[in-house]
Amino acid sequence: MRKIWLLLLPGCTLFAGCYKNFQVKPPEGYVKPVLNALLVRDSLLKIRVSQSTAPGDRSVVYRNDALVKFYGDDEFWGIMTLRREPRDTYFVAGPFDTGKRIRISAEVPGFPLVEGESVIPAASPDMETEIRLTIPPFGPTKFNILFRLHDPGGQRNYYRIRILPKDTAEYSRDFFYPPLELTYSGIENWGFFGDDDAREVFFDDAMFDGRVPVLRFTGESYNRMPEYEVELSHLSHEAYLYLRSLELQRRRETNDVAEKVKVFSNVRNGLGIVGGMAVRRWRVRPL
Repeated sequence: MRKIWLLLLPGCTLFAGCYKNFQVKPPEGYVKPVLNALLVRDSLLKIRVSQSTAPGDRSVVYRNDALVKFYGDDEFWGIMTLRREPRDTYFVAGPFDTGKRIRISAEVPGFPLVEGESVIPAASPDMETEIRLTIPPFGPTKFNILFRLHDPGGQRNYYRIRILPKDTAEYSRDFFYPPLELTYSGIENWGFFGDDDAREVFFDDAMFDGRVPVLRFTGESYNRMPEYEVELSHLSHEAYLYLRSLELQRRRETNDVAEKVKVFSNVRNGLGIVGGMAVRRWRVRPL
């Protein structure tokens, strides 16, 4: 028995010597500036400048040393001002007229110039809403939702619809509940809107340009809120591609089999988005 142990010792020593620690570095050029600018009609322009971090690192590295400029139809409009808040840091300017092509550029030390551009759409079109809520003694609140959207004709329009639970209690006004998950129940194929139940429903007017489509959705919520908001966002094409890709990524992030979604970006020499949107909300109270 002793001889067998003596014969095994050299092998154990050799096997133990095969371990070595390696430090894996991200590929060259992985760290890039990130420019996030979703420009909302009739609101201040708020631009966040940061830089990407290593995979798995969820920290946000703000680049407050950036020089951020903005242009309207290629005309220089000015330099944006840095504003610091307890939970946020951003550059601010505006608001400005819609319809112009707005370009945002950021000079971040150590990186090439990053920039992106988009249009802030006109006001969201009129929409008639009918919402019926069924509140049983037990179980979730059930929603039956009908929209009549008055789409302006002659141009391609992009939209997002959400139903936002809202708590009116003073202590929870800063808490944001996720949008309700909606199921399309109209006569058209749900694939027109998405491939699954969705918290954010995206569509364009390719099939009803200039008309008044009727859209029906159902949903349910276990959060019995005193108030809900129906939100219609009129999106620029860039904002539509970006927000829709985010929603598709969220739906599939827990599915190891589904094809992964690449989030859209229109920022040159960096990451992020410059997009425009106009937002309207309707308040709904359960009966």
